Amino acid sequence: MARRPRNEDELRAASDHLHYEIQMLRGTMTLLATQAFGESVLSNALIESLTIHARALIQFLYPSGQLVESDVFAEDFFDDSKRWLTIRPEEPTAFGRARGRVNKEIAHLTYDRQLVTPELKGWDFVALGNAILEVLQVFLAAVPRHLLCGRWQQSSAEPGGPVSVEAPLVPGKYKTDVSTPGNV
Repeated sequence: MARRPRNEDELRAASDHLHYEIQMLRGTMTLLATQAFGESVLSNALIESLTIHARALIQFLYPSGQLVESDVFAEDFFDDSKRWLTIRPEEPTAFGRARGRVNKEIAHLTYDRQLVTPELKGWDFVALGNAILEVLQVFLAAVPRHLLCGRWQQSSAEPGGPVSVEAPLVPGKYKTDVSTPGNV
């Protein structure tokens, strides 16, 4: 599908929503890593939130499936959309698996849920989140700064310095297999 180029104001506004998606991904990763909520409705809600935000960010970085004209993609931020396609890392296989799981186990009520055993319900949310943050770092290193809204400038360590997402969580330090019965 040929997409119309977006103007700078549209891209800056979209970058505000991108900032929010990243904040929500990091925030839910951090809360889940504390294990403070145990096996509860709140824990499930955090998992669902994290996976929905992860899916949105994966689609932003690696569009697939039925593309909608109004969706925001990383390539929109470059004069030549092919530039992003050449500099981004190869899509991790975990992203495809996560998309499928979110679609079948969380975002849609499906008969496929019946096939998921308690042993398979766990989410390695730290690894998934860190992989997304790593690709976002590549995007943020390449995107023209004037296309990012003020929230990005405020969250940078120093004015004029590189725009980045916070450091990823350290794998192995947290319980990453949230696999209690009832978790989706």
